[in-house]
Amino acid sequence: MKARPQPLAPRPHRAGEVTRTLKLRTHKAPNKAFWRDGLQAAQAFRTRHHHLNIPSEHVTSDGLALGQWIGQQRSLYAAGALPADRIAALTSMGLSWPHPPESFEHHLAQITACAARHGTLALGKNAHGGDRRLAAWLETMRCRADTGRLAPARIASLNAVDPFWNPPWSLRWQYTYAQIRRRLTTSTWRCTYHRHDSRDSAWGSWLDRQITHMHLLDPQQKHLRAALARACPDAHPHSMLLTRPTGLRERAFNRGLRAARQYHQRHGTSTCPRTTPKRFSANRSTSGPGWLDGAGTAPR
Repeated sequence: MKARPQPLAPRPHRAGEVTRTLKLRTHKAPNKAFWRDGLQAAQAFRTRHHHLNIPSEHVTSDGLALGQWIGQQRSLYAAGALPADRIAALTSMGLSWPHPPESFEHHLAQITACAARHGTLALGKNAHGGDRRLAAWLETMRCRADTGRLAPARIASLNAVDPFWNPPWSLRWQYTYAQIRRRLTTSTWRCTYHRHDSRDSAWGSWLDRQITHMHLLDPQQKHLRAALARACPDAHPHSMLLTRPTGLRERAFNRGLRAARQYHQRHGTSTCPRTTPKRFSANRSTSGPGWLDGAGTAPR
């Protein structure tokens, strides 16, 4: 009896999303046309200039990013992924295989090490020592990205090192967040409650400022703040205010805690008249003493 043919598996429609979610490594088939066009442009450049010291940002008259192409070949060579015939072709033209010090790829390797040291690429103008040069280079890349002059492949390379290398908020906020998160997750240091957080810029009161001024934060900042609280639940006595409650009781407790916190910041005490309501930006109110009387039964 003849075997029935097996049905063909359907073509994956969301392969890119799956690979990103599962962080799978993928390999693209070599683009021979891209290689051929780049090689011809490199030969023309060498004929004209008698060398292949091509700047990273060099673009040919017909729009080919030759500097980026050369950098890609060097990176493939360093990773052992460049075919032998292509190595021979470029070597015969006098290409130097190490990335030049002024190239994008050379800087990328340096900032990768820098991110490992600091936990972030949000280096501002106050960077110290050898990081000042890298901070200046990163600022140049941010300016190019903001004005549409940085190639998508290079933006992707920087995002792979630090997704928030060019945040829409201040670099100072991002740098402080990274340092506090690292300190909280690698030591026994914890933040304490500061009543007058608006008068202080120290790291110890940073989380208080995020709680007090949460309405000023970008949605992604709120997401980072919540991720920190989940990674270190005891980071601050009021850590539950850094995350979004899911249940009714949790939401009620958070409203009451925020009201008590606001009253204490304003009056310096948690003792208030029983008839005094606390108003919220969400047009809710809660009675301070009444909430405190039942706080012992609320979820923590």
